[in-house]
Amino acid sequence: MGLGFGRGGGGGCLNSFHAICYNKVMASPKLPHQVQPVFEFAEGTLLTPSFPNWERSFVSGHKSPLYKVEHREHASYPGFMVTRVSFLPICEGPPGHVHGGATAGLLDEVLGVCVWHGKHTCVTQTLTLHYGRTIPLGATVDVYSHIKKVAEKIVEVECTVYGSGDDADKEKTPYVSAQGVFHRLTLDQLQRFNEHRKIV
Repeated sequence: MGLGFGRGGGGGCLNSFHAICYNKVMASPKLPHQVQPVFEFAEGTLLTPSFPNWERSFVSGHKSPLYKVEHREHASYPGFMVTRVSFLPICEGPPGHVHGGATAGLLDEVLGVCVWHGKHTCVTQTLTLHYGRTIPLGATVDVYSHIKKVAEKIVEVECTVYGSGDDADKEKTPYVSAQGVFHRLTLDQLQRFNEHRKIV
C-alpha cells in the first residue's frame, strides 16, 4: 500500500470513504495475544479489503503467487483484525524459511487493509518491522492488527505475527511485529488516483 499505489478499476469509493473520515485518538486496547493467542474464526467475520481493486493485489488477491490470505474481524476483541496467512514455496529466503521481504510485503498490506477497514483512505508513509524469529516455510501464521492513533494527516497502526494452529508457539513469542504510519489522502490526491484508474 505504498505511495505509488494506483491500480485500475472504476467507481468512486475513494471519495466516498474520504467523506466519512474523522479525527480522533484511539487508546491502545489490550492485545489479544496477551489473553489468548488463538485465532478465532467466528461466523460472519470474514472481511473483504476495502481498497480499490484489492483482488488484483499480489498479497490479498485471489491469484497471489506468494500467500494464501484471509482477513477477519477478531471475534472477541472489537477493533482488532486478524489475518490468517499461509506462505507458499516461492516465499523462501533462508533455506526452509520465509524471506524477510515477503514478510514485509505481507505486513504492509495487512496494515493497509486494517486502515481502510477503519474507513481511512491512506497509503503507506513509513513501515517499521522488528523480526523476532524466522518463519518456517509453509507455516500458517495469524497477524493481529489494530489502529493505534488517528490524526489529521496520518493514521498509526500496528500488528504482531504469531504461529497459528499446529504452528502456534507455546512460548507465545512473536515472529514479527510491525508499526506503520499511513498518509491520509487529500481530495486532490484521491481525484488523481481516480483519473489514473480510468486509464489503466
